[in-house]
Amino acid sequence: MLELRNIFPKSYGYSYYGPIIKERDYIKTLEKTRNTHNQISVDKRVLNYNYSFKSFIEQSLKQYYIEELSIHENVTPVITQSWFTYSDRHEMMHEHRHSNSIVSGVFYINAIENSDELVFIEETNLYQMIDWGAYERRLTVPVKTGDLLLFRSDTEHYFNQVTHREQRISLAFNSFLEGEFGSENGATKLNLKIS
Repeated sequence: MLELRNIFPKSYGYSYYGPIIKERDYIKTLEKTRNTHNQISVDKRVLNYNYSFKSFIEQSLKQYYIEELSIHENVTPVITQSWFTYSDRHEMMHEHRHSNSIVSGVFYINAIENSDELVFIEETNLYQMIDWGAYERRLTVPVKTGDLLLFRSDTEHYFNQVTHREQRISLAFNSFLEGEFGSENGATKLNLKIS
């Protein structure tokens, strides 16, 4: 009998902060601007402020880099941009990826359990030696307030229309690595500092 086994599969990271986000009411009042199908915060570096969940996100992100991407001690994950996404009833997020980032994440400030989700897409038809109509695989991950999802930034993802009356609020962010990469002898040495 034939077995299918993964070769270096991508993994998404999941962690749970808790159902109470004490800054939720404040986050609702921040200045917003229109996005394609919803609204986002004008400030694109919201994690520069000391929210109660900031260290939880940073620790989880570092753990993901270590476990999924096998980074070494000479490099450090840095959140480069972060913003809140606000979605009212009938609003959604289109399919997209995050450029200029290695790992991205979504932290749920206000999500309705058994209603909200994030959908990941794995394209199986990027290259086909023979075109036999390959398809996309989709993984739907149910989410609730306090959930954190981490994933490689080249992973396409979206969420469907919000069906409940309560505003869905999430924090999205991108990250990169800073530190020392490569070697002097291998002519690959790079010292990178994110400002």
